[in-house]
Amino acid sequence: LLLVRKIQRFVWKRRGQEHDRAIEAKAIFETRAAISIWQPEQSGDVLIFRRPSPAQFGDHFSHRIQFTQHKADDTIRICYFGESAAAGYLYAPGLYPAEHLEFALNNASPDQLFEVIDFSRTNETLDSLLNTFTNAMQLEPELCVIFSGNNWSLLETPEASPHFPDINSRQKIGEIFSREGLDGLADQVVKARLTRAGMTLEKIHRLAEQFNTQIVLVIPEVNLADWESRQPVPLLTGSSNQQWYQLYKQARTHLEEKEWESLIDTGFAMWNLDRGSCPTTYRLIGLGHQGSGDLNKARSAFQAEIDSVLLPFTGFLNAPQASRYDQQLLRRAAMQYNFGLVDLPEIFRNHFPDRLPDRELFLDYCHLTIAGIRIAVSAIAEEITRKLDHPCFTGASFDMQPELAAEDQAVAEFGAAVHTAHRLVPVSDRTELLHYWCKKALQTSAGVAEAMLQLVEARLMPVPEVLTDAQQRNLKSRYQMLHAHGWKYDHLDIQIVQAIQEVLAASHPDIKDRVSELLLKFHAVEDHRIDLISAGKYCWNPLEQAYSDLLSDDTGNRNAYFKAIWPQSDFVFVSRADQDLMLSLALRAPGGKNGSGAQVFVNGTRVASLPISDQFNHFQSEISQGNLVNGANKLSISWPDLTGTGQQPADITERLLLGLETSFFPTFGEIYSIIFSKVG
Repeated sequence: LLLVRKIQRFVWKRRGQEHDRAIEAKAIFETRAAISIWQPEQSGDVLIFRRPSPAQFGDHFSHRIQFTQHKADDTIRICYFGESAAAGYLYAPGLYPAEHLEFALNNASPDQLFEVIDFSRTNETLDSLLNTFTNAMQLEPELCVIFSGNNWSLLETPEASPHFPDINSRQKIGEIFSREGLDGLADQVVKARLTRAGMTLEKIHRLAEQFNTQIVLVIPEVNLADWESRQPVPLLTGSSNQQWYQLYKQARTHLEEKEWESLIDTGFAMWNLDRGSCPTTYRLIGLGHQGSGDLNKARSAFQAEIDSVLLPFTGFLNAPQASRYDQQLLRRAAMQYNFGLVDLPEIFRNHFPDRLPDRELFLDYCHLTIAGIRIAVSAIAEEITRKLDHPCFTGASFDMQPELAAEDQAVAEFGAAVHTAHRLVPVSDRTELLHYWCKKALQTSAGVAEAMLQLVEARLMPVPEVLTDAQQRNLKSRYQMLHAHGWKYDHLDIQIVQAIQEVLAASHPDIKDRVSELLLKFHAVEDHRIDLISAGKYCWNPLEQAYSDLLSDDTGNRNAYFKAIWPQSDFVFVSRADQDLMLSLALRAPGGKNGSGAQVFVNGTRVASLPISDQFNHFQSEISQGNLVNGANKLSISWPDLTGTGQQPADITERLLLGLETSFFPTFGEIYSIIFSKVG
């Protein structure tokens, strides 16, 4: 009797769940909810979903204007979901992978019509993915493709930051940190992220069962060879932080001298200090193995580099890339729920067994090139045929070259250069990669040089880019730069400006004079009292500072000072180089010993040694015109060694438990102002 009752309760519970799901399914149809940005409109007997017109600089979504709720007869409907890599960033709107997928399917099976509706978008999160998927069930698709995972590590756990959450969130962080330290906090963050992803996939599975829809998951791959994740090392005990940075300096020398075995040994010495908590260490180890020819070990180290970025908002801003944790969760979900699976890491490795994923497949950290899109879409189409098991696919081939105008391809390649300048904080020198993408864009379509010149002009003007004449010319150009290509940006962007200047030198011999003229007209420190700190746009690499300090508050105010969480801080200033300058600085080294020396360099030449302390002090130093160049100059401040007397774990815990902002990294120095003026 007990067994019978247990069985009855199970059957009743199951029937109740099925009843609830049936009600949920019916509700989806009756509400006629918007699907992402596509709003429902009734036109006679037809329900149409229509999107707002795209903004002037583009938006996050497909440009498809509308689609109907009910498909045409004998049409197989596929809904396509995902992040920016799925959406074709940086080629969109010239090329959407979903459109290419539809073309490949229809081309391979002329007797069967396929419709692919693209719901992919940039900055996709798990919540919005689930909401869009749920409401898309109104369309009764036979199959859904989900290409997601790159954004999870960056966007799904913002509450783990000691900077941005509310007081309660910081206090929760403090409780975990006090009990388990940074490793324990990172562990909780990964568990929370994977739990959210797993629950989302379980809900998608449940909905797919209700609507008899097949699912194909696409596992993202990332650029292992070219994209680096340099981060400061978290706070360690005693003098370990200073030892780590001393070893890092040695590693950089080994890298420059191509001393691969020494680089590997030094990298492991760094690992013995940070115990795998810093991606910089893994990148150095991987570069050593790559240089010595062991690509398998290099691959493992570069993957560990990505996996170790567990708290993405605590140091330098990291790029969104799928970790092995995320990739493995997708594999397990596919197995558990009988989803179709397109495993891009494995597919790309089979296509290129003797090389790491690099710029041939990726425009930047995770966005695919045309070659990458071609391979990925072909694999997705093949998996669709397996899941649908439709006779029309017999002997079909889906390997097709995506169609894209040369002008659109060149804009995407130039956008890759701009994106590299904006998002890459490397261990090695990024100049080569900037030049590579600029040159490739010019080889694809020489006319893109005009867009390059327009970007330089817009950057160097003292007004927002959208107000410049260069902006108006670019809007009318065949090489239109959109928000996705990095057009709207509030920094001087000196490294991409210099890369353009050097790459165009042969075809535009006057470019050096044009750039110098604009720089001097609007940015010369002799003519304008520019504070490199308060202006907020003169960092040599804008991302080489604490991410929290990059952001403005609701009133548009920025932090009052620059916080250095790296041993050297670099800035750009513009000078005519025809007279001596007076450099005025206000800075300090928190926790430093009185009298510690900060070294100041201009274009690589030391020009001053400042005895700074833990209090803000003002210094002046004369800069000889012999150390200056006409145009852009590089100012570097090399901070004194860490003393081990700065912020301690107990200090961090106390601030978090009080709900206050803090940092998990040691601070080398803080700068209140940097101002140049004429001597006399």
